[in-house]
Amino acid sequence: MSHHQQLVANRARRPRQGLTLIEVLVVIGIMVMLAAIAIPAALSAREQARRGVCATNLRQMTLACHAFASARGGFPGDGNGTAVRGVQNPSLLSAQALLLPHLDQAALFNTINGQVPLGPSMEAGGANFTATSMLLGTFVCPSDPWTHGRRLAPNSYRVNVGGYRIRTLRVVGLERRVEVTHDGAFEPYRLVRLGEFSDGTSNTLAISEKPVGSGPGRPYSAFRDWVQYIHADGVDSSDAWAAECARRSTESARDSRVSLEQGGSWLPPGGVMTAFTPILPPNSPVPDCSQVEHGFAGAHVARSYHSGGVNASMADGSVRWFSSSIDPRVWRDLGTRTSQRR
Repeated sequence: MSHHQQLVANRARRPRQGLTLIEVLVVIGIMVMLAAIAIPAALSAREQARRGVCATNLRQMTLACHAFASARGGFPGDGNGTAVRGVQNPSLLSAQALLLPHLDQAALFNTINGQVPLGPSMEAGGANFTATSMLLGTFVCPSDPWTHGRRLAPNSYRVNVGGYRIRTLRVVGLERRVEVTHDGAFEPYRLVRLGEFSDGTSNTLAISEKPVGSGPGRPYSAFRDWVQYIHADGVDSSDAWAAECARRSTESARDSRVSLEQGGSWLPPGGVMTAFTPILPPNSPVPDCSQVEHGFAGAHVARSYHSGGVNASMADGSVRWFSSSIDPRVWRDLGTRTSQRR
């Protein structure tokens, strides 16, 4: 046998070196530790990115409000149909819809049929189905899992209509004349001039996140959904609504919810679809409730899928993070454009 053949034979007879059981377990343990570190970090980074997208959307919408104010004289009234030029008896459009031309969506805005009756108690389909089925990224929070696969394009961001109060002016026979007041950055049915922000635009909430509702046929969620009041006699202020909503149980809420879903469309005005009321702190456990026929009354709480709080823009265009543990009095004061809170 040659020397070369002997070397080959010796190598063949040597036992193969492999990993022992202990070594395998050590490698697996290291991999598990790395995964335990990397996966939460990746998920956290992804959520931070989504939260950043929400902040950008809120900033763009608020800057669009200032562009609207420059053109029309004030922040768009939620339900102010008079902003649709050349329309006789205009329908009531949300502030979001009125902002479309200032969000590079003028073509979409021009497809809206402004002569179709549209108010807080009506769905946004029908003659405006083509427009309202258009999903707009600026109106959708990427952390909200309920924004896709819906008949109409949903809305994740709500304008602040502030506190609410009904004051009886006089009663003549069966007729009662009342005054309804709001003090947010947006008001129902009228423009809010920048000069009316006596607290300053940097100290007044403008737009906040709010989850899209579950929709018809799905289980009720106090976080996403709302309770309709058929009769709410004597509930004449924000504080009264907060107390009424706090008394509602999940069971009664499930029985009372109507087919209109929270944030189900960006077109109609009112608390069910496009507005919120800062009378309770962000992510409050108190369920939303209101009378849909009076779409701006009730409690419609700012909430979000971002852990621990909500993104909200101020009326000057800045965006801040507000913790769910914020003092309710501070939150309510930020929700008013004047020092006198209702």
